[in-house]
Amino acid sequence: MFRLPTSLPARALARSLSRRLSTAVAAEVEIPRAVDTAGRYATALYNAARKTGSLDAVIGDVSRMQNMTTENATLERFLANPTLPRTAKTEVVSDIVRKAAFSDIFSHFFIVMAENGRTGETTKTLQSFQDIIAALKGEVVVKVTTTMPLSDWELALLKKEIKARFFADKPNAELTVETAIDQSLLGGLTIMVGDRFMDLSTRTELRKLQEVILKSVS
Repeated sequence: MFRLPTSLPARALARSLSRRLSTAVAAEVEIPRAVDTAGRYATALYNAARKTGSLDAVIGDVSRMQNMTTENATLERFLANPTLPRTAKTEVVSDIVRKAAFSDIFSHFFIVMAENGRTGETTKTLQSFQDIIAALKGEVVVKVTTTMPLSDWELALLKKEIKARFFADKPNAELTVETAIDQSLLGGLTIMVGDRFMDLSTRTELRKLQEVILKSVS
């Protein structure tokens, strides 16, 4: 059970790594380009882990942290709560990483996130890190959002079309399709492949039509 501690160590543990993470550069190998805050933090974590020879340990830490937040709603809400002071969150995060016995790199990294007021990005950052590792293994995560569930044959056809369109030069790429439902799209679908986004939704088509109509009468 996750409980908020009343007294915890200071944040000095994170300071040395904070500077390194803030200046992290892209790795020499090809990894998904960071397109948001979570992606940049994930890239920084990957670079720090790779350069210190602790990548295997960090991969395990990320998976454990994902399980902790999935299984513990109290912890997840605490990390996502934007109203709590950074100092309070940093103290709690320091306690979490100590009790979980995470690797030094991941512990420092998570504390830095708390110091920078970014724990609300925890879930997205951990997933972005997993996407980087998947890409390095030749796996590609494709995120498809539709207004209703796709049948098996529709999913297979979509996967084939995505591979032909985006990965014609990488025939051995392994695509993992993650689906989500968003009825506000009205129809059609959106596809996210790395930093490439295709909006084929009815909502967007209607908005474009509305813009054309407004221009014609202005």
